Amino acid sequence: MGLKDGFSMTLKKWFQVGVVTLGSIGVLMSAPKHPQAATYNPVLKVNNHHYDVQLSHQPGKTGYALFWYGPYNTSRSTKTRDDNGSRYQNQFARVLQRKTTKTGTYAKLRINAKTIGWMNVHGLKSVSFSDVAQGTFAQSGVTGSAALISAGETTPTVVSNGLALQADQVANTSDGSISYPTASLQKLFTGAMVEQLFTEKKLAPTTRVSSFYPELKNARNITIAQLLTMTAGITGPEWTPNKPVSETAAVAHAIQTATMTNNHNFQYSDVGYVILAGIIAKVTHQSYARNFQDRILTPAGMTHSELVNQSTRVLDQPMAQSFNLDGSAVAPLSFARLTALPGAGNLVSNPVDYMAGVLALQNGQVLTQKQYRHLTSLGTHYASIYVWRPGVRFINGAFSGQQYRTGYYATPGNYHAAVVFANGTTPNGTALKAITEQLYQVAKYY
Repeated sequence: MGLKDGFSMTLKKWFQVGVVTLGSIGVLMSAPKHPQAATYNPVLKVNNHHYDVQLSHQPGKTGYALFWYGPYNTSRSTKTRDDNGSRYQNQFARVLQRKTTKTGTYAKLRINAKTIGWMNVHGLKSVSFSDVAQGTFAQSGVTGSAALISAGETTPTVVSNGLALQADQVANTSDGSISYPTASLQKLFTGAMVEQLFTEKKLAPTTRVSSFYPELKNARNITIAQLLTMTAGITGPEWTPNKPVSETAAVAHAIQTATMTNNHNFQYSDVGYVILAGIIAKVTHQSYARNFQDRILTPAGMTHSELVNQSTRVLDQPMAQSFNLDGSAVAPLSFARLTALPGAGNLVSNPVDYMAGVLALQNGQVLTQKQYRHLTSLGTHYASIYVWRPGVRFINGAFSGQQYRTGYYATPGNYHAAVVFANGTTPNGTALKAITEQLYQVAKYY
C-alpha cells in the first residue's frame, strides 16, 4: 500500500469516526428537553376534628374559592376554583377535616348531606349546634318554637322565633309558659294508648268496631287496625259546635255524620281517631281525658300539656296567637272547635313537652320499643304516624283558617328528631313540613 492509499485510509477512518462523533453529539444536542415536573403545595398538617361553621366572611362578588378535590394547589385538580363561597353566604356547614399548606389552612365542608368542597378557614366562623339550629329556624322566617334531638341526646336543643302574644310582646318559647295546639300530632298518642290496650288484651287489631258502635254504618267490616291506619273507608265533615261539647257528644256526632267511601286505601280523616277515643273510653270505663292523663301525660312527664274539654275555661298556659303574614292576628281558635276532636286534635302542648312524649313512646315510660314497632307496623303508609318513607317517621298538623302548623320528623328510634310548633306563616310560603324536615337535617348532620 502506498503513501497515498495509506493517507486515504486514515482520512476515511478519521471521517467515519468524526461523523459518528458528530452524529452522537448531534443526537445529544437535538434530544428534546424533559418538561420540569409540576410542583404542588405539600400538606403540612392534617386535623380530623369535626365542628360547625357559618360561611359568614365571603368578600367581594365571589367570596373565598371552593375546591372540590382538596386544598388549593395540592394536585392538578385544585389549581383553579370550582365554586364560589358567595353562593353559600351565611349558610351553615360541618367541617369534616382541615389541611394546612404553605398558603393557609383549608376546611372540607358539608352542608347537610352534600360536601361542597374545601375553603380557606378565613371565610368561616365557628358556631355551636344551637347557633345552627337557631339560625336555620330564623332564616326560614317561620314564627314559633322548635325542639331538636341530635345523636341520641335526651335533652333537646330549643329554638324560637317571633311573638306568641302580640299585645304583651311575649316571645314564642318552649319553657312551658306558652302553649300551642298540636292538631294531628295528638293522634300518635291516641295510637299509643290503643297499643297499650292490645298488650292488656282489652283490644286486638282485628277487633270489629261494631262491638262498640253497631250504629256506625258498615261497623262490622271495620277493624281497630283500619281506624289506626286510616284505611277504614271513613270520612266526615269538620265540625265547629256553637259551644264546647263532651267527649261522648263529639264521638256521637262523628258517627252520625260519617261517610262510608268503601275505599280501603289510605284516606286521611279525623273521624277514625275520634271514634278511637270513644272506644278507649268504653273499654276502660274511664274518659279519654282520664286515660290520657294516666297513660300519657303523667308517665311521660308532660307537665305543661293539657286536653281541652267541655269543662275547660282557661288554659294553664296561654295559647300563642295565630298570625297572618302581615302580622295581623287571626281570630282565636275556639275551645268549642277543639272539644269536637277528642283523640284527634284537642291537645295543647309545647315542643319540649311533646318531645318528652314521643321519647316516652320507646323508652318504656309509655311504650316499649317492641310495642312502638308493632304500632307502626300496622300500616304501610300511615299508622298513627307516616311510615312510608324508609328510615324516617313523620306527622304534620294544622287547623284550617288558622296559621297554626305542627310537625314531627325523626328516625324510627328518635336518634335524630325535630318537633316544630308554628303560630305564623312563612314569608315565602314554604310548608311547615319542609321546615320541620330541614331542622331534622340539622339534627342529623350537625
